[in-house]
Amino acid sequence: MPRAETEFWVGKAIKGLNGKKLEILDIFSGTGCVGISILKVRPEAAKRVDFVDIWPRAIQQIRINLKVNEIQKNFYKIYRSNLYEKLLGKKYDFIFAN
Repeated sequence: MPRAETEFWVGKAIKGLNGKKLEILDIFSGTGCVGISILKVRPEAAKRVDFVDIWPRAIQQIRINLKVNEIQKNFYKIYRSNLYEKLLGKKYDFIFAN
């Protein structure tokens, strides 16, 4: 369950996404609630969301939550990584860190 401040800031960010196809990073993803919220509420705005966490249990939970929310695989990629270790050379329009 996301914290109240997370819900507030993600809500503001979602309202600010203006329909472009954006590359989005959800780093320290945990359950993936930030990136999944964007993909559910504004699917037209996200070209792709990359989820990054170092913990295997978090990666497993992200996969479960993506499936439960019926997010198509071509809209996301999951990385098990320590910070940006496996993201070298990637560029993002928005980076969300919870």
